Amino acid sequence: YNGKSTGAGSLSIWTHHLKDIDFFDYQDDHYAGKAYKIGAGVQGIELYEAGNKVGLTVVSGECPTVGVAGGYTQGGGHSALSSKYGLAADQVLAWEVFTGTGDLLTATRTNNTDLFWALSGGGGGTYGIVWSLTAKAHIDIPVAGANVSWTNEGISQETFSKSVAAYHAWTPTVVDAGAMSLGFGSNVSFSVGPITAPGVTAERLSKLLQPLLDQLRDLGVNYTTPVIRQFPGYLEQYNAMMPELDVAVAQYGGWLLPRSVVLDNPDGLAAA
Repeated sequence: YNGKSTGAGSLSIWTHHLKDIDFFDYQDDHYAGKAYKIGAGVQGIELYEAGNKVGLTVVSGECPTVGVAGGYTQGGGHSALSSKYGLAADQVLAWEVFTGTGDLLTATRTNNTDLFWALSGGGGGTYGIVWSLTAKAHIDIPVAGANVSWTNEGISQETFSKSVAAYHAWTPTVVDAGAMSLGFGSNVSFSVGPITAPGVTAERLSKLLQPLLDQLRDLGVNYTTPVIRQFPGYLEQYNAMMPELDVAVAQYGGWLLPRSVVLDNPDGLAAA
């Protein structure tokens, strides 16, 4: 994905056809609840659809073809469900991994612990060849979704920058509600959406969104009529509202920003 599966002088292992998916009840000293075990070739949409059939959801990416057990979870794994459940790496219960010496090891919090923590966010393809991933699954619950957008038409560039800063300053509100908002911007337009809000009603999401809309109105920004919808579960919201993320048309990167940056310096963040 975006060239991150390749490297000079590296060995590429094709795991695409390792498609086993199993949901079951898991219990150890650290977690008791629903879980799944997948082969290293399972992609995000395949896991979403399998979980949906048994009333469960999982933490995976926005891109439907991302390999869940690969660089996604091994790299940390942000998700539209991360405000509710945490990063993908936070869900990990066990890895099965081939080491460079050809040994197949199981890594958990209590067994091969260094390998467990290294694989759980330390970077894909770095410590071994993952054969399977076992991780937490969650009971699927109703999800609300929303989007809204605006441009710089009819306002100064300074005002447009303030509108983007207003969005950044607003995001802790939605995160604290267990929701997540995607934001796509350029120097002429900004799009909020989808906002993914598990366990939140459409009515409540509308109220959460209102302070941002009030600020945009005060700035003189003409925003589109917000689309706010209720869905029975996450897959339905994902299929209806998640934008298509094409490969090779954009370069994506990710950073975890301290909350203080958003709260104390939204103008600086917007300018960056």
